[in-house]
Amino acid sequence: MNNERLVENCLAAKSIFFGLGVFVFMYLPEDWMLGRLTEPPECLSLGSWSRNYNFRWITDGFILTTLENLKERRGYALRVDIKMFQDAEKAKKHVLKKIEKIKRKNIKVLEEGNTNIGEHNGKFLLWTRKFKSFLKRKEGEEFCAEFPTYCTSTERLVWIKVRCSTPENFILDREDIMKILSTITCHEK
Repeated sequence: MNNERLVENCLAAKSIFFGLGVFVFMYLPEDWMLGRLTEPPECLSLGSWSRNYNFRWITDGFILTTLENLKERRGYALRVDIKMFQDAEKAKKHVLKKIEKIKRKNIKVLEEGNTNIGEHNGKFLLWTRKFKSFLKRKEGEEFCAEFPTYCTSTERLVWIKVRCSTPENFILDREDIMKILSTITCHEK
C-alpha cells in the first residue's frame, strides 16, 4: 500500500430517542470506503454513555454494510454482530461452539487460527462453499472470513464477517483487509 493515510470510520446506529449507538470504530486506507447499509442496523440494547464522547456502545445487535476497494473495484459484504457476555469464559465457549457448528456445514475450511482484532486476540476462520441458486443453473461460490473476538473492557463479543462471491478477490485484498481489522476499536482507551 503506497499511501498510509488512514481515515476513521464508525459503524453505528442513530435514533432520535436513544442517540448514537456505536458497534465499532475502524480506520480505512485511502482507497477503501464503507458503502451504504444493505439493511437497517439492528440494535437490541445499549450500554452506558461514553465518558469522553456523546455515544453508547451497542451491547446486542448487528450491522450489515459493504467494504469497498475503490481503486481495484472490489467489494465485500461486511457484517458486525455484537453480543453481551459478562463472563469471558462463556464468550470463549460460545465462539468455539459456533465455529464448530459452521465447520459441520457443507463448507471447505481454507484456514483457521488466531489473529489480532484491534487490541484483542481473536480467532479467525476462512471458508468457502459451492451452491446453486434457485434461478441460475450455474454453480456459484461463496467465500467467508469470520473474526470473533471478545472485548474485556465493554464485555462484548464482536463477531466480524467478510463475505464475497469471488474468493480470488479476498486473496488479492487480504493484506489490506487484515490491516483494517487490526485497527478496529471496540472500547474507549
